[in-house]
Amino acid sequence: MSFCKRCGATKEQGLEFCVKCGEVEIAADFWEWECMECGAPMRPDREYCVRCGKAYGFLENEDIPSGTKNTIFEMIREGVNDNKHPFKIASDLFHTFGELNFDWQRIAVTECAIIKGDRYVLRLLEHQEIRKKNETKVLGTSAVDACPWCKENIHGKVFFVISEDEAPLNVLNHPMWDTHLWRGKRNFNRYFSKYKVRRSLNDEIEILPRPQEEIAKACFGGAHPNCRCWFTPYFDGMKIGADGYVIP
Repeated sequence: MSFCKRCGATKEQGLEFCVKCGEVEIAADFWEWECMECGAPMRPDREYCVRCGKAYGFLENEDIPSGTKNTIFEMIREGVNDNKHPFKIASDLFHTFGELNFDWQRIAVTECAIIKGDRYVLRLLEHQEIRKKNETKVLGTSAVDACPWCKENIHGKVFFVISEDEAPLNVLNHPMWDTHLWRGKRNFNRYFSKYKVRRSLNDEIEILPRPQEEIAKACFGGAHPNCRCWFTPYFDGMKIGADGYVIP
């Protein structure tokens, strides 16, 4: 059990901030900038705010004119088709759009993973049809040093793979968002925190529960920018250990 250094409230296990006063306890030497949405300090290695959960690095979330954004998307797709490494694509983007001050490496890595993730879904569904299977399942796996969100929501968990036609695209709080994956499932405008932050007129912070339709979910191609989680086929009868890995 730990306590907030600012207000003394008991801190919720697994959270890096106090749900009572909103204090984020990060040593000054380990953060470089503030979240644009809630003002919390952010570490340079974190792709989302630990307090409000806003993600940074999704091209869809960046403030770029739509025409320019489409050109960037097309360059990334062409780079993936040409089997270019994401870092080479990032270099191409920097030389083409150097006047835009963005982390091109983070964007290239993230968008390449999304494109490859969507293609992986198509292969899985094609295999399901060829084998005349009723359903396809995958097991989520995270890196040893993965972020707390991925360890809690992806690692060691089994998901159903479905087509876009079967997905609840217009019901953003449908239970299938927690248990199913499909091509095009994204976390754009979703948050990696079950809490949201509201500032009062006198600049005091209030921490409120976030509705399900605003909370990020597992998805192919990386749940958040720079996500390194992956999914492998899961078959009934496979045993998963307490560590989240398959038992041989």
